[in-house]
Amino acid sequence: MTREAGLSRTEHIDDPQRAPNLGRDTRLMQTSSPPRSLSPVALRVRAVLNEWDPIGVHHIGHGWPDDEYDDLIVPILEALDVEPTVDELAGELRAVVEVDYGLPTPDGCHEAARSLLALTR
Repeated sequence: MTREAGLSRTEHIDDPQRAPNLGRDTRLMQTSSPPRSLSPVALRVRAVLNEWDPIGVHHIGHGWPDDEYDDLIVPILEALDVEPTVDELAGELRAVVEVDYGLPTPDGCHEAARSLLALTR
Protein backbone atom coordinates (compact mmCIF):
# COMPACT_ATOMS: atom_id res chain seq x y z
CA MET A 1 0.00 0.00 0.00
CA THR A 2 1.43 3.36 -1.01
CA ARG A 3 0.59 6.41 1.05
CA GLU A 4 1.71 9.99 1.27
CA ALA A 5 3.64 10.59 4.51
CA GLY A 6 1.99 13.08 6.77
CA LEU A 7 -1.18 13.29 4.74
CA SER A 8 -3.13 12.49 7.88
CA ARG A 9 -1.41 12.61 11.24
CA THR A 10 -4.29 10.60 12.74
CA GLU A 11 -4.11 7.79 10.18
CA HIS A 12 -4.11 4.33 11.78
CA ILE A 13 -1.31 1.89 11.06
CA ASP A 14 -2.58 -0.92 8.84
CA ASP A 15 0.76 -2.67 8.43
CA PRO A 16 1.53 -4.71 11.59
CA GLN A 17 5.25 -4.67 10.78
CA ARG A 18 5.24 -0.89 11.22
CA ALA A 19 2.90 -0.79 14.21
CA PRO A 20 4.54 0.40 17.43
CA ASN A 21 5.10 -1.99 20.34
CA LEU A 22 4.71 -5.24 18.40
CA GLY A 23 7.27 -7.95 18.87
CA ARG A 24 10.18 -7.66 21.27
CA ASP A 25 11.26 -4.09 20.52
CA THR A 26 9.15 -1.71 22.61
CA ARG A 27 10.42 1.54 21.11
CA LEU A 28 7.73 3.69 19.53
CA MET A 29 10.03 4.87 16.78
CA GLN A 30 12.11 2.86 14.32
CA THR A 31 13.43 3.80 10.92
CA SER A 32 11.14 3.00 8.01
CA SER A 33 11.13 3.15 4.25
CA PRO A 34 11.25 6.79 3.16
CA PRO A 35 7.94 8.12 1.86
CA ARG A 36 7.57 8.50 -1.90
CA SER A 37 6.12 11.98 -1.65
CA LEU A 38 6.09 14.47 1.18
CA SER A 39 3.20 16.47 2.57
CA PRO A 40 3.82 19.98 3.93
CA VAL A 41 4.14 18.69 7.51
CA ALA A 42 6.54 15.96 6.38
CA LEU A 43 8.67 18.60 4.66
CA ARG A 44 8.78 20.54 7.94
CA VAL A 45 9.87 17.36 9.77
CA ARG A 46 12.60 16.91 7.14
CA ALA A 47 13.77 20.49 7.71
CA VAL A 48 13.98 19.93 11.49
CA LEU A 49 15.94 16.71 10.98
CA ASN A 50 18.35 18.33 8.54
CA GLU A 51 18.87 21.23 10.92
CA TRP A 52 19.50 18.83 13.83
CA ASP A 53 21.67 16.55 11.64
CA PRO A 54 22.05 13.80 14.29
CA ILE A 55 24.76 11.88 12.45
CA GLY A 56 26.64 14.97 11.29
CA VAL A 57 26.59 14.42 7.53
CA HIS A 58 25.69 17.99 6.64
CA HIS A 59 28.57 19.31 8.73
CA ILE A 60 31.08 17.21 6.78
CA GLY A 61 30.55 19.23 3.64
CA HIS A 62 28.30 19.85 0.69
CA GLY A 63 26.81 17.13 -1.45
CA TRP A 64 24.67 15.28 1.06
CA PRO A 65 21.08 14.85 -0.13
CA ASP A 66 18.16 16.55 1.57
CA ASP A 67 16.55 13.13 2.05
CA GLU A 68 19.33 11.81 4.32
CA TYR A 69 16.90 11.43 7.25
CA ASP A 70 13.69 10.63 5.37
CA ASP A 71 13.62 7.16 6.95
CA LEU A 72 12.66 8.95 10.19
CA ILE A 73 9.77 11.04 8.84
CA VAL A 74 6.98 8.46 9.05
CA PRO A 75 8.05 7.15 12.49
CA ILE A 76 8.23 10.72 13.80
CA LEU A 77 4.78 11.56 12.46
CA GLU A 78 3.44 8.39 14.07
CA ALA A 79 5.18 9.23 17.36
CA LEU A 80 3.69 12.74 17.29
CA ASP A 81 0.22 11.20 17.00
CA VAL A 82 0.44 9.94 20.58
CA GLU A 83 1.34 13.45 21.81
CA PRO A 84 4.58 12.58 23.63
CA THR A 85 6.32 14.85 26.09
CA VAL A 86 9.59 16.49 25.10
CA ASP A 87 11.47 13.94 27.23
CA GLU A 88 9.64 10.99 25.66
CA LEU A 89 10.22 12.16 22.11
CA ALA A 90 13.86 13.04 22.83
CA GLY A 91 14.34 9.54 24.24
CA GLU A 92 12.86 8.00 21.11
CA LEU A 93 15.06 10.15 18.88
CA ARG A 94 18.13 9.17 20.90
CA ALA A 95 17.20 5.46 20.75
CA VAL A 96 16.59 5.42 17.00
CA VAL A 97 20.01 6.95 16.32
CA GLU A 98 21.76 4.62 18.77
CA VAL A 99 19.94 1.40 17.80
CA ASP A 100 18.96 1.79 14.15
CA TYR A 101 21.92 3.88 13.01
CA GLY A 102 24.36 2.25 15.46
CA LEU A 103 25.85 5.57 16.51
CA PRO A 104 26.50 7.20 19.90
CA THR A 105 23.95 9.53 21.46
CA PRO A 106 23.74 12.66 19.33
CA ASP A 107 23.65 16.15 20.77
CA GLY A 108 20.45 18.14 20.56
CA CYS A 109 17.81 15.42 21.07
CA HIS A 110 15.71 17.65 23.36
CA GLU A 111 15.99 20.66 21.06
CA ALA A 112 14.97 18.54 18.05
CA ALA A 113 12.05 17.09 20.06
CA ARG A 114 10.88 20.61 20.99
CA SER A 115 11.06 21.71 17.35
CA LEU A 116 9.16 18.64 16.18
CA LEU A 117 6.47 19.05 18.83
CA ALA A 118 6.09 22.71 17.83
CA LEU A 119 5.06 21.52 14.36
CA THR A 120 1.89 20.02 15.84
CA ARG A 121 0.72 23.18 17.62
